[in-house]
Amino acid sequence: MQIASSGRALILLKQEFSALKFHELASYDAHYSKVFPLAFSLFFQLPKFFDRIRKEHSQIEHIVPEEKIDFVISDNRYGCWSTQVPSIFITHQVNILMPDLLRWVEPLVNYFNRQQIKKFSCCWVPDELHGKITGKLTASQGLMIGTSGSASLSSSRLFAFRHR
Repeated sequence: MQIASSGRALILLKQEFSALKFHELASYDAHYSKVFPLAFSLFFQLPKFFDRIRKEHSQIEHIVPEEKIDFVISDNRYGCWSTQVPSIFITHQVNILMPDLLRWVEPLVNYFNRQQIKKFSCCWVPDELHGKITGKLTASQGLMIGTSGSASLSSSRLFAFRHR
C-alpha cells in the first residue's frame, strides 16, 4: 500500500503510517473568504482547482506503472484516477447543494460533478444502506445503487457509475 496526498493531510498520514511509501500530490490550496459566501469564494478558484485536478491526474498516471499499483482509491480527489487500473472514488457528496441564491445553477454544477466522478471505475458512498446520514447529498437520481461486498462496508451504499 502507498499513499498520495498533500499539505497537512500528508503530514498527518506520514505520522500515522510511517512504514508506508508516500507521494506528494499537487495541493488544491483552497482559500475561504471572510467577506464573500463560500459558493462565491470557491467559484473564483475553479480555474486553479481544475488545474490541480489535471496535475494530480498526471501524477497518478505516472505513479501507477512506476510503482506497479493494482488499483487506486481516492478520498474525494477528482484527479486521482487511472486509465491503467480500476479506480474508486469515495465521497459523501454526489449531489452538490447550492444556496438559495444559486439554486438555479445546481443542475449544471451537479452535471459537471458527475462527469468528474464518472472518470472512476466506481464510486463508494459510505452511508447506511438507505442513505439516512447523507440524505440529499447522495440521492441517486437514476444512478445504479448496490451494496459493497466488503465486511467493513457491508452496511454502506455503493454508487456504481461505470466499470472498466
